[in-house]
Amino acid sequence: MEREDIYRGLVWVMWAQLFLYVDFHLGGINVLPKWVGYVLLWRAIHLLRGARPTLGLLEGLCVLLGVRAVFQTNLAQEWLSTLPAALDGVQTLVGLVFLALDVYFEYQFLTDIAALAGAAGEDGLERSLRRGRDALTVLYTLSCLVGQRTNPPDWLLAVIILLVVSVLGALLCVVLDLNRVRRCYAPQTTPEEP
Repeated sequence: MEREDIYRGLVWVMWAQLFLYVDFHLGGINVLPKWVGYVLLWRAIHLLRGARPTLGLLEGLCVLLGVRAVFQTNLAQEWLSTLPAALDGVQTLVGLVFLALDVYFEYQFLTDIAALAGAAGEDGLERSLRRGRDALTVLYTLSCLVGQRTNPPDWLLAVIILLVVSVLGALLCVVLDLNRVRRCYAPQTTPEEP
């Protein structure tokens, strides 16, 4: 696989991060919908699976998570609210399953990107990405366990705030590492000779 394809795939990954982690609304319309992030990741997986064949295994899961993100839009939420109240428990169970799939997808995706960093000869970067991946997995899991409570006590609110800040810090570190991996595969320009 050519370095240029890997670089283009990593550029798609960087754009996907914007749509997946920035929530920006303008006049009630989500300008950066999450499902677009999954479309961009799906495109990146197509470009990168030549270098990391295990990424191809995530392709179907990426599509499934993208479809779920479509159903989380405001229009889909209005439609889902018309479902009978008896399905509320099913929606909660399905939500938990998708949450687990989302954490698994990100864990495996970052594992493969870290391997690409290692293949580029950036061992320190590979280690850093793996640490960030592990931190995000633990923090997401803790956030889900703690954040599910309604009317939490004050001490738990402090823990939730600490978890949110920690997740944001870990995400920032991972995005910076992803950018460093992208730069490792940037096309080499040769200086012009006079």
